[in-house]
This record gives sequence, C-alpha cells and structure tokens, in this order.
Amino acid sequence: MKTGDIVIASFPYTDFTGFKARPAVIVTATTDKFGDIIIAMISSSVPAQQSSFQIKIEPDNINNLKTTSIIKVNRLATIEKKMIAATIGKLDDDYLSEFKRLFKSLVN
Repeated sequence: MKTGDIVIASFPYTDFTGFKARPAVIVTATTDKFGDIIIAMISSSVPAQQSSFQIKIEPDNINNLKTTSIIKVNRLATIEKKMIAATIGKLDDDYLSEFKRLFKSLVN
C-alpha cells in the first residue's frame, strides 16, 4: 500500500465506541515495528460548501468509487493493517497532488 491508494477500511468513530467500514485514502504506513496505516476518510456526503481541507472527487475507473465523494484530508486515523478489507483503487495524479498539498498545509 502506498500514498494515494483507496481502500475499504474500518474507520474508528471519534469517541472510539466503534468502527464503520468506509473508503479511505492511504496517507502512509508507519515505519516502526507495528507497521500501522494512517488513512484519511472519504465520505459520500458531499456538503454544498466544502471546507478548505476537503477534495471533491468524481468516480472513475482509477479510483473505483461508486459516487461523487469528498476526501476529508483533516479526518485522519491510524489503524492496524488488518483493518483494511480491500484496496479498490487509487487517486489519479491530479487528485494525489492536491491531496499531498492539502495534507502538508495541515501543519503549516
């Protein structure tokens, strides 16, 4: 798995009471002994006005999403690799560049 891959993962609720299987973008794998995966949430609930940390993405045969969605670049989770059910696609070069740009801007 690499940055920009789109997976189906068990994304944790923010109160840690459970998980929901949803698409997510791979940010990176940790380089420690655990090899956990950092992911960013993808949602099919597209707001009328996006925040500055959301990317609207249209479904295509590269990302294999089923519907217009948003990547929530600032909604991150670190999960065990075993919580990823499948890799379904990846971001194309334009979406990947935008994803990386927004991700970097989180800490600036």
